Amino acid sequence: MSLDAVLDRAFAPLQAAVAAKRIPGGVLGVVDRDGTRAVRSIGSAQLVPAERPMTDNTWFDLASLTKVIFTTPRILELAAAGTIDLDAPLTSVIPDLRQYNPDNSWEPWVRRGARQHRADAHRAVAAPHPWLGTPL
Repeated sequence: MSLDAVLDRAFAPLQAAVAAKRIPGGVLGVVDRDGTRAVRSIGSAQLVPAERPMTDNTWFDLASLTKVIFTTPRILELAAAGTIDLDAPLTSVIPDLRQYNPDNSWEPWVRRGARQHRADAHRAVAAPHPWLGTPL
C-alpha cells in the first residue's frame, strides 16, 4: 500500500470528526519505514477570537490535557467509591517501580502526590542511578 493510501485511510476518521463538528481541525502525519513522510491538515487551528486555518505546519502545545480531562476525574471517582486509596504507595499498584529504585527512597510516593505533581520526583532525577550513572 502506498504512503498516500495509508494516509488516506488514516485521515478518514479525522476528516469525519471535523465534518461532524466534533473537533475544529487536526493534522495527521505518517512515516514509512524508509523515513518518507506525508502530512495532511484539515479544519481550523483556532476558532476564537478569530478563525485560523489548520496547516501542515501548525504548532501544537504538547501539554498533557489527558490528566485533567480524563485521568483526574476517573481517579477521584475511584477514590470516592473506595476502589483506590490515594495515600497508598505508588509501588502498591506499580510494583515494577521498585526496579528503578533499589534504595526504596521512592516508597513514600503516593498517588495523591503524583496526581498533584508533588511526588518529590526531583530526588529521583538528582540521585545517581546504578545503571544510568550520575545525572547531568
